[in-house]
Amino acid sequence: MAESIVKFRVDPGDALRKIRELSNATGRLAKQNLLAKKSFGGLQGVLTKLALVETGRRMTNMAATFKQTQIRLRLLTKEYGENEAAQDLASRAAKTFGLSQTEALSGITDIYGRLRPIGVTLKEIETTYMGFNVATKLAGVSAQQASGAFLQLSQALGSGRLQGDEYRSIAEQLPILTQAIAKEMGKPVGQIKKLASEGKITSEVVINALRKIEQDGRASIAN
Repeated sequence: MAESIVKFRVDPGDALRKIRELSNATGRLAKQNLLAKKSFGGLQGVLTKLALVETGRRMTNMAATFKQTQIRLRLLTKEYGENEAAQDLASRAAKTFGLSQTEALSGITDIYGRLRPIGVTLKEIETTYMGFNVATKLAGVSAQQASGAFLQLSQALGSGRLQGDEYRSIAEQLPILTQAIAKEMGKPVGQIKKLASEGKITSEVVINALRKIEQDGRASIAN
């Protein structure tokens, strides 16, 4: 039986060279990974700093807006001596509806400035604001939609009646208020649009309808 003998010749110099090349390549890869990690960490640090700066800027702007609104409300309520009561109303509204203090104070200030000078009492203003927010919660409208609808409503109440563009906006976004107005006036919902065009939906009617919404719906939004 024949035997085959195969001999391998290993060049020690070449083997060492290959080992050094492999070692160098491994070192370069490790260095690249380290640099990449440092670069990513640096980017994270920059982004974090930018986020903190933006947060600080927003908080500063909110604080400035809140302060300006407080000053405006103080001036509006000075004649009636109701600043403290109006501030308390804003605080209660913020807590009840999950609003920021700035949002609630701004809303109360806006509607107070429109309604108080024409003889609407602070209690009626409270009913209007609270009832409106209950209506928006029950209707599930977004914060942006609610803000726009409230502007339309406050303009309408300031003019003494709900009609025109203000009525169309409210009817589209808050049908629950249209239904309450119909009930308050003892009319079918289908006739409310015509009554609005005739200028027959007065501020008093709207405020009474909002009072009813608040009374009936407050328990629902609390659950």
